[in-house]
Amino acid sequence: MTKKRAAEIDRKIAGMDAEQLPANTRRLHGARHFAGLYASENVAGTEFVFGTTFVILGAEIVDVIIGLAIGNALAVLTYRFVTAPMAIRTRMSVYTYLNRTTGRLMTWLYNAANAIIFAIIAAAMITVSATALRLVFGFPAQTEAYPTNWGFIVIAMAFGSVAVLVAAFGFNALAEFASICGP
Repeated sequence: MTKKRAAEIDRKIAGMDAEQLPANTRRLHGARHFAGLYASENVAGTEFVFGTTFVILGAEIVDVIIGLAIGNALAVLTYRFVTAPMAIRTRMSVYTYLNRTTGRLMTWLYNAANAIIFAIIAAAMITVSATALRLVFGFPAQTEAYPTNWGFIVIAMAFGSVAVLVAAFGFNALAEFASICGP
């Protein structure tokens, strides 16, 4: 490689975001950080809420427990044997890897789909969290597709504000928060 070509590559690398570069081994985190990130996926405890809902709707408790165990086991195994090896091999974020392999359009579509999906999931998790406190504050059950009680809206807004605030500080803050608040 010529010096001119090397200098051009160095300029391009210097202009990239840190997230677009392979992770330095000094920046790797340990098991506690992973546990916090994993717990952050389940801070609202939706498995428990949905499991209870299935039981109320007529499912047997054994079916719910077996279903949750199988689902969580498959999620962990997928992460362990599919996602983690790829992440370790490339040391890149999924967005950077996708951009390099499929181009900007596919990365944009992936980001747009993720934004929509995660907005819906976040709204559901916040609603689940607010529903958990509904009984504590004596608010009526929310049986419509929209909220029917101002107190419920205030609780949901408070939970949403905390979630956005923690997320704004990044993955490290999220992992710390979840390791403290996770079930």
